[in-house]
Amino acid sequence: MLITLLQLVPLILCFKMPLGSNNTLHSNNNSNYNRAQFNGILNVNKPQHITSSDVCKFVKRIFSASEGLGDIKVGHGGILDKNAQGVLPIGIGTGTKQLSWYLVGEKEYIVTGKFGFETDSFDITGKRTFQGSKNVDSDALDQVIKSFEGTFSQIPPAFSAKKINGKRSSHLAAKGNPVENTPVNVTIYSIVRLPNELPNFSMRVVCSKGTYMRTLVRDIGQKLNTYATCTQLVRTRCGKLVISDSLHLDSLNLTSIAQHISNVQKPPINN
Repeated sequence: MLITLLQLVPLILCFKMPLGSNNTLHSNNNSNYNRAQFNGILNVNKPQHITSSDVCKFVKRIFSASEGLGDIKVGHGGILDKNAQGVLPIGIGTGTKQLSWYLVGEKEYIVTGKFGFETDSFDITGKRTFQGSKNVDSDALDQVIKSFEGTFSQIPPAFSAKKINGKRSSHLAAKGNPVENTPVNVTIYSIVRLPNELPNFSMRVVCSKGTYMRTLVRDIGQKLNTYATCTQLVRTRCGKLVISDSLHLDSLNLTSIAQHISNVQKPPINN
């Protein structure tokens, strides 16, 4: 299928990133579809380096390219950091009203951190604020990681979507304003260390809504009297949505959306 310049321009504007051979906006023939088919939740695998809002724009442009579908509502449930990847619930049509059901369920992440430095954003996209090497004992690391299992108070990072007096914390922090987010109670139901070679360490974490993996990594470093920063983050589950069932952006078109959209009639319940 020939790709026209008009098809490429919306993607360039949407992502502001280099396009691979698969990052093309599919041309849609909507003769076989009706609006009623596009009401529900779509499980999308958000890649790194784009925002959650960018994913919504991508889906919205697919509908906009089809006559009669351009005004279908699209929204996302829960923000994944730009540097993170994985399961992102996308609400389509009446599904935008169902998104809140996916925000209260359990989340599962594979998170990797590295000892030796800390940044202002608690991940590798930020500016280094502290640096120092210390040999971390593997057994001590196991104990500290396990100590975070349960309910505890966590302070969201300055660079986050939390709002302070109506303004996003991240916007205030980016301008150099002091940010003091209010601590919130979060729950880690399960946390397991995965194989990795120090100074890197990886974990599988099952947690409640609002638990920040970047803060968790930083706090693990502090408990070990050193510095630690999140280097990779993948959300593998959000409620009932799992990464093995998620759709990659380069496979999205009207057909794949219609085939994979879930029209949820009642809130999903975690196992």
